[in-house]
Amino acid sequence: MDFNSKIRIAIISDPHFYQQEKAQTPPSWLNINEMGDPQNLWKQLEDLITKEQLSADVLLSLGDITTYANSDALKVAWQSHVSLGEQMGCEILAAATGNHDVCSRPKEGAKSPREMEHATDLFENLKQLDPCYPLHLYNKDNHKNAHTHRVHYFGADFVIYDDDERFRLVVLNSCARHTTEAKEHERGRIAASTISWLETELEKFSDAPKKINIAMCHHSPIPLEDNNSGTYDVIHNGGILLNHLNKCGDWVVCHGHKHFPKITHQNECFIFSSASLASCSVTADNQFYILDIFLREEGGISCTVNAWNWFERKGWEKALSVKNGIWDGCGFGTKKHPEEIAKVISEISQEFPVDWRFVRDQISDLKFIPPETFNKTNKVLNKKYNLNIVCNENGPVEVARIMI
Repeated sequence: MDFNSKIRIAIISDPHFYQQEKAQTPPSWLNINEMGDPQNLWKQLEDLITKEQLSADVLLSLGDITTYANSDALKVAWQSHVSLGEQMGCEILAAATGNHDVCSRPKEGAKSPREMEHATDLFENLKQLDPCYPLHLYNKDNHKNAHTHRVHYFGADFVIYDDDERFRLVVLNSCARHTTEAKEHERGRIAASTISWLETELEKFSDAPKKINIAMCHHSPIPLEDNNSGTYDVIHNGGILLNHLNKCGDWVVCHGHKHFPKITHQNECFIFSSASLASCSVTADNQFYILDIFLREEGGISCTVNAWNWFERKGWEKALSVKNGIWDGCGFGTKKHPEEIAKVISEISQEFPVDWRFVRDQISDLKFIPPETFNKTNKVLNKKYNLNIVCNENGPVEVARIMI
């Protein structure tokens, strides 16, 4: 399989940096008063990057970098992100605004609109971050365009970064329509004007050479109801947004908020739902990702995923188990049906068991099947071919006959 271009992106989401307050349950493992502790999750992430010599072209942060819009935690979080991207040798850091990054909860004591000292300004803390938010460019004349990017993001609710050769990045603000009403705290919304303006901007690239297209936002553009988490927070107009993106090529759409790892696709968009990096109240393990995304010569996008889990008192470990939802060594890019994949696997050998690494080497598309397709493929192998992909805590091991 030939590829026109490749990009490596690191993904973190929902780190929820916070400032310790008495009599409160910690929202995450990232208390800004404990950042120097050797057992601190972020410090151990930096150690992992150093030890494994991890690098990336782009660092994506998918929102909720702080908790309850705490301004001190926000500043520490942003500076930590900037340093992490620099450590990984990134060209660019991009952040999508999360509901916890927005001052959408009224301050106590505001009893009248006349009490201007208690006025709530939703995005002011984000606008004042230094270096400029939501895009920070390394090793370039960042100051030349940084303010323009910032103004466009907070004015049009999106900003586009177009790399010279390999990729195009759209950063969407799904919190832009938030108000101080309680029902708006977690809802995602993309305005019709934003979609229209975005399509106009993307049409300018229609005659340009094809690139890897990445879009990022905090909320999910499609309903994600795993673990009974509800659909109240899905992006209003999210389906329309995806339809318009589909008109402009193949896309990887990355989002956070749900704290649930899952890879799906809709038409020509692959949707990467990230687990939380550091939240204490999660239904899935805390995870960190590095994705290698390829633009295929014949068209379309393929991707391989490296994933790590974090555990208290154990630190960062490879996310090898297929029970993780997103695991190290999974991917996306092929849209082959599980029936077709299972048939090819069944014909790989006359004798089983067969080492899984051998199977993957013989069938290149296996590197690019999403976890959900992997699970469906195994069910077909069980039912139709009396075969099973044997997995343990270290991931897939072999394809073996089912003993009757």
